[in-house]
Amino acid sequence: MLWFKRSKKSHPKIPVITGIGVVSPIGEGVDAWWDNLCAGKSGINRITQFDPTSYPCTSAAEVKNWDPSKYMPPKYVQMLSRGAQFALAAFQLAKENAGLEWFDPYNTDVILGAGANDFHAIEKEIPDGFGSHYFSDGNSVAAVQSMVSTPASLLSFKAGTKGYVTTHVSACVSGIDSVNHASQRIYDGIVHTGITGGMDTYVSKIFLQAFCSAKAVAFDTGEEPKSVVKPFDKNRTKSVLGEGACIFIIEEKNRAMARNAPIYCELIPASQGAEGNNIAFTPEKSGDSWKNVIQSAVQNEKIDHINAHGPGDKIVDRIEAGVFKKAFGKDLNNIGITSIKATTGGGNAFASSCQIAAGAKAILDQRIPPTVNYSTPDPELEDLHSISASSVARNIDHVLINAHGMGGMNAAMVMRKIK
Repeated sequence: MLWFKRSKKSHPKIPVITGIGVVSPIGEGVDAWWDNLCAGKSGINRITQFDPTSYPCTSAAEVKNWDPSKYMPPKYVQMLSRGAQFALAAFQLAKENAGLEWFDPYNTDVILGAGANDFHAIEKEIPDGFGSHYFSDGNSVAAVQSMVSTPASLLSFKAGTKGYVTTHVSACVSGIDSVNHASQRIYDGIVHTGITGGMDTYVSKIFLQAFCSAKAVAFDTGEEPKSVVKPFDKNRTKSVLGEGACIFIIEEKNRAMARNAPIYCELIPASQGAEGNNIAFTPEKSGDSWKNVIQSAVQNEKIDHINAHGPGDKIVDRIEAGVFKKAFGKDLNNIGITSIKATTGGGNAFASSCQIAAGAKAILDQRIPPTVNYSTPDPELEDLHSISASSVARNIDHVLINAHGMGGMNAAMVMRKIK
C-alpha cells in the first residue's frame, strides 16, 4: 500500500520541505497563516463572491479581500482563473520562503493537486446563453481558465522548468498524493527539487448547488458562520466549501543543506488506498482500508501528533476516531490530535496541503494548533482525549497527516523532525 519503498538502511536521497506559500481564508503567507491558525481564528464567513441568500447554506471558507495585483501584472489578473491566481501567488510566497530564485530546468518537477475544475469562468457566461448557442464575443480563454491542469502548467512556465508536470485529482487526498509523488521522485534520485502542493476554488454557484442538493454541507441554523464547522465536537453537523492554495518547495536534503536552506522537516513515504464501497463513500461499511493506510504509512514510527481529516461531519468524524483507535490502540492517549477544517472548510487539495503545512510548522515550532470550535466533547468519541480548542506546546518529532476523499480514497503520510 506504500507508494514507494522505504530503504532499510539510511537513504541518501531524503526529501525535505524548504519553502511554504499559503493563500488562505485566514491569511496570506505561511507566518501570518500559522499565527492566525494557532490563535484559533476561523476562516468561515458569509459568502461574498455571489449572493447566497437563496441557498440553504450561505457560508464558506473564502479567501478574504483577494487582490491578485499584489502578485501579478494586470494581464495575468485578466487571463487567469481565481484558482490559478491563488496557485501563482502561493508559489511566489513559497520560493521567497525557501530563498530560491532559480530552478534547475531539468531537475525540477511541478506536481500539484486539485479537487476539481474551476467553474468561475463558465458561470460568468451562463447568463449570456452559454451552452444554448454560439456567440462570437465569448470568453476566449474560458477553457484554459476552467482546466484542472492549468495551475501546474502555469507554475512550470513561471519557474522555467522543462521536465515533469502533472496534476493529481483525487478529492481531499489530492494534496497528500501530489506531495508524495514529488517526494518519491526526489527519493528515487530522478530530480532534486519539486514544486508541489494543492489549490482549489470550490466556492462557486455550481458547487454550492450540488453540495446543497446532496445535503453535504452545513445548512444555516442562525448560528454565526465562523462557528458552523465543529470538528469532533458533539454538536457538529457538516463542513462548508473552501478555497485557497498551499504550495511547497521540496528539495533533496543534502542539496538543501549545502545551500543553507531553511528546512522544516523530512518527508516519509506516504500510503494511499480506497474503501471500494461506493462512489460517494458509505461510512457504515468503511474504516478497514483507512486503518490499513495509516498503519502502512506509520510502520514503526512513534507518532506525536495527528493532523486529522476531521471535516466536522457527524458520521465521518466518528469513523475517523474509530480508525485511530484501531490503528494506535492505547497509544492514542499520548497523541495530540487536531483538525483545521474550521479554517479551510472542505477545500479538498488545498485543505490537505494545509494539513501538511500545519504539520511542518508544528514540527518546527513544537506546537500543536487548535481544533477551532471544539467545545463540547462527544461521548461517542471518548477515545479522543487529546483534542484541544487552544494551541498547545509539545515535543513533536513525528506528525501523521490523515485525509479521506469523496469516492472512498484514503491517504496518510508521516513527517519527521530533521535528523
